Amino acid sequence: MILYGLFKIGNKFRSQSNYFFDNSLKIHNDLWGNRNLEKNIDEGKKNGFFNKILLIFGQIIFQ
Repeated sequence: MILYGLFKIGNKFRSQSNYFFDNSLKIHNDLWGNRNLEKNIDEGKKNGFFNKILLIFGQIIFQ
């Protein structure tokens, strides 16, 4: 299972722009928006997906 997107860590936004993006999504649908990383990990464990975790940090630069 691979999840991509903006996540809150410790129920906190990682940047002010993530906060504003989250609010803009929730205007359209309360179920949309940034998710808590910890909640996703817990759900994965409950459903047998998490025995390993892969984290990729990077920046894509186009020339």
